[in-house]
Amino acid sequence: MTIYSCSFAVGTKTTEVAPKSRELEGHEYQLLLVQVPGGKGNRGSDFKFDDQRYNKGRVIFVGEGKSAIRLYNSDEVGGFCEEEGGIDAGDYGVVDCDATDSMGFNNDVYDGKGASFCLPDPFPNTNSEGSTEMAAYRIDARVVGKPGGVASIALCADIEEENLDDYCGVEAVLTTSNKGFTDVSQELLTIAVCDGQNTKTKSYGLFDDELSGEYWEYDITNPGVKVAQLRFYITDSGVTRNGAQCPTR
Repeated sequence: MTIYSCSFAVGTKTTEVAPKSRELEGHEYQLLLVQVPGGKGNRGSDFKFDDQRYNKGRVIFVGEGKSAIRLYNSDEVGGFCEEEGGIDAGDYGVVDCDATDSMGFNNDVYDGKGASFCLPDPFPNTNSEGSTEMAAYRIDARVVGKPGGVASIALCADIEEENLDDYCGVEAVLTTSNKGFTDVSQELLTIAVCDGQNTKTKSYGLFDDELSGEYWEYDITNPGVKVAQLRFYITDSGVTRNGAQCPTR
């Protein structure tokens, strides 16, 4: 039996993820999205998670196709991250590493399941559409695996004032042929609402009051992707809410 834990696991060998280091190639935090062959629902007794979901891990296991990573604001005192995950204020951490239970999205419709990930509010000083505040950190990403592998990731949320449920913004497309990291901050931290002529009418930042139920939709669109690496840098990102683009999907 292969046992998967919130530490990085390959086969039956488990290697604990290194503790947080600000010296690790200059980034503040690295999150790994590890693809599980076949998906939890198809492997029966051959697939098992050990119960290590509250260890501030750095790994999330995803299925084939679409997976959801639910997002929570670690800046909230006494909020989900602190109470359920023991995540320090303003820090990053995985609370639930299992995103395979959202595999397939129940006929392509998000059912509320998925992994849980805590991260700081990227726009801590303002909470309004149209603000020119720059995001407090940057996210770079890449995927590794076999040639031809393609994955996408996008920010999704409910936007009550627009009567939109599970609305997703522009997706960042990542390929295994690109060995370097791509800046995906705009796609993962902002979201735009557009009219029928694809003209932007509103733009929001992650954790704005108008949004709820935020998650990243991660989709392996072409087989071959094994791992996605997301790196978080505390730096001026150049990303603002107004920079959000209209989704083309």
